[in-house]
Amino acid sequence: MDELRNFVIDLMERHGAAVEMLNDDRLQVLASTPLQAALGWPELSQLSFGGNRTDNAIAIGFEGDWLHRFGALLGDHGRWAERELALSTVEAPSNPERVLDRALDLPNAVWRFESLKPAFTRCLILTFRYSAVSDEKREGLFWIGFNLSTGAALDEVIAQMLPVLARERWRAPDPATRAETSGQWTPAAIEARVRSSVEVRIRSELEPLLRATRRRLERDRSRIHEYHKELHDASAKRLMALAGAEGEKSEAERHREQLRLAAIEREYHVKLEDLRHHYSTRVMIEWTQALDL
Repeated sequence: MDELRNFVIDLMERHGAAVEMLNDDRLQVLASTPLQAALGWPELSQLSFGGNRTDNAIAIGFEGDWLHRFGALLGDHGRWAERELALSTVEAPSNPERVLDRALDLPNAVWRFESLKPAFTRCLILTFRYSAVSDEKREGLFWIGFNLSTGAALDEVIAQMLPVLARERWRAPDPATRAETSGQWTPAAIEARVRSSVEVRIRSELEPLLRATRRRLERDRSRIHEYHKELHDASAKRLMALAGAEGEKSEAERHREQLRLAAIEREYHVKLEDLRHHYSTRVMIEWTQALDL
């Protein structure tokens, strides 16, 4: 719960509250008037984050609606960031011409190394949150990214990039760098690129869930089919046995079996429709953050 506690401390202070840490799992908050109105807290409150909670403390956790309340406080803040990053782990080669001589195979060409200047690239990394609900629920995050300079997809390497980026030193973008890396990507072009990538990625993320759901659907559908087939076969046999019989009683029994067969068929289709509704998967995808790097 340390991460949640630290997040709440930062959020409260950004909204004008004074926060004192009483112990590892308890905070005392002197809330501003807007914060009191938004969260329904008194001016002086104690917040509890651990398992040992007392009556005079407000219990904060992942359950309930606290994340939604904090999200309402954040609004659109933090959804978009534009940062410049100079990788400290990358150094210019001391002898570029020697490096090129090893990397290039130009047996029939004469070439000469002219100069070396810093290279810039610009990337867009988007974070999405998804929630998939059928007979069970799955939630998660995934990232879509691509190089705005070359158009290359970054989806496969973002997982390796994020820990590296977290260790590096950020700074506000320099106007000259922004001008050098500005491309021809319009909002419509970015949306078209992201929309197709999101569809492919969400299908990949949910494939285990969908595979398990299809397996349970087939199991229940087979069970319903076998049950109604037995009912149908038994009624059909009785109807065939009455085929040559005459008289009002036999006619009434034939009519009753015909009605029973029709009822079995209707019930069978109703049960299949209930299954389709029960196992249908509803997916909600929300863009949460963007990093223009």
